[in-house]
Amino acid sequence: MSIPLLEVVLGLTFILVLKWIWRRKQDLQKLQKLGYSVPPVSFIGGNLIELFTSPDGDLATQERWMRDLAEDFGNFGKILGWYRGPRPVIYATNPDFLKEVFIKESETYIDRPMLDRSDNVPHLIMLKGSRWKKVRSTLTPTFSAAKMKKMASIMTDAITIMIHVVQTHAEAQTEANFYDLFQALTLDVIGQCGMGMKVNCQTDSQDKLLTMVKSSMKVQIDTRAIIGSFFPEFEDLMAWLYRGGRKETNDVIISWCKDILQTRRKMQLPDGEKPVDSLQLMIEASDGASGKGKLLDEEITGNAFVFILAGYETTATSLAFTTYLIAAHPDVQERLIAEIDEVIDDQLKAEDLAEAVGKLPYLDMVMKEALRMYPPIPLHFGRYASVEKTIMGKVIPEGSAVMIPTWYIHHDPNTWPDPWKFDPERFSPENRHSIKEMSYLPFGEGPRKCIGWRFANLEAKLALALLLKKFKLRLGPTHIANGPLKHRNKGISLAPENDAIFILPEARH
Repeated sequence: MSIPLLEVVLGLTFILVLKWIWRRKQDLQKLQKLGYSVPPVSFIGGNLIELFTSPDGDLATQERWMRDLAEDFGNFGKILGWYRGPRPVIYATNPDFLKEVFIKESETYIDRPMLDRSDNVPHLIMLKGSRWKKVRSTLTPTFSAAKMKKMASIMTDAITIMIHVVQTHAEAQTEANFYDLFQALTLDVIGQCGMGMKVNCQTDSQDKLLTMVKSSMKVQIDTRAIIGSFFPEFEDLMAWLYRGGRKETNDVIISWCKDILQTRRKMQLPDGEKPVDSLQLMIEASDGASGKGKLLDEEITGNAFVFILAGYETTATSLAFTTYLIAAHPDVQERLIAEIDEVIDDQLKAEDLAEAVGKLPYLDMVMKEALRMYPPIPLHFGRYASVEKTIMGKVIPEGSAVMIPTWYIHHDPNTWPDPWKFDPERFSPENRHSIKEMSYLPFGEGPRKCIGWRFANLEAKLALALLLKKFKLRLGPTHIANGPLKHRNKGISLAPENDAIFILPEARH
């Protein structure tokens, strides 16, 4: 009796495997049948294996695909299909097409394609549909001009601590790793503005929160996530089973956020003494653990968690690359210092400083050009197609992801002549009209554009203005000896190679 049963099991297994193979082949032909140009496809990984194992790195691979394989697609644009495992992905640079998907048809393309489900935490990046809308509308006031002006004092206090650290290097005439300095600064700022918690990461390199967050962001898309992409049938199961590495670190940070939430709930403070931070705003928009209010407790801790990681990593990266470019271009630095000296007074209060940095047009130009050359999120701005739709003659199949190849767009010589030349004049008032629509996208675009981009912009401007008020910046021996700055994609965010940017600060006064 056991032999026939075994034969039945083996027969069913064989049929299921054949069915899976047939369906896989169908999935991996979907874009080609719709007329898309697609790089050579692997049966197991689609195009992910080439993207992650190419000796040139994923950024160079994206550029090569778009340059050599993408088809022309109107208005100087290009379009290309590829596969993340069996899932179809569409890269497009045509500004009209991108505007349709990310802005005009945002109701259809409201969700983000999920890159990694290991956290499985309900935060703004993961939330979908109407739930995302409710949470986003609740959190948006956190980043209003009035709220940020109040947070400016927190930012300037944190920057003052960084200035003292830089001063020690200037006095000793030693290089400082500004990537490390800015990571500690931005975590200090987001810890206070997001959670109302004073941390000590700028003066203590072994601060527990700093080491945990660094560990979490060191490897942003791990092997488990890649394998899960190969076999989406088991992706949720793998996310549930996986408990090590970054997942374990993230669980610790989320638990820490939960503890802070519970502590804050127990605080009985008059309205005039309540903290001005995103955690307080989320608490006021919730109805405790019952979930009857706008936000559930798990959504509060989830968004606190993602604010910490996003507010720390991307702003630090932007500041580090911008500082490198300023140090590498003394003429730009001299013009910046002259503008800062004219507008910024040492006696200005924090709220007045926040207003003053908005009156530094050349600083704005410098930052925009740095973000063009080194976008902090170089590959992963995308939208999920909930239904099949045809836009500008191209069928976008249900279940596919439309993604902006930001790195390629920002370095396309047809859009940005001499793209590796650092030229802030591209963003001067006289030249801005010549910038093609949807060709500058460091924060994404549309309703799901980065919610904290104004916050990050203010923090970065304050940090650079106050830094250059005190110091001149020079490339240290490390970068002079090793040539142009090298970079890498950590999975989601950009980083300098070896996580280091060494600058030699010189006191101005």
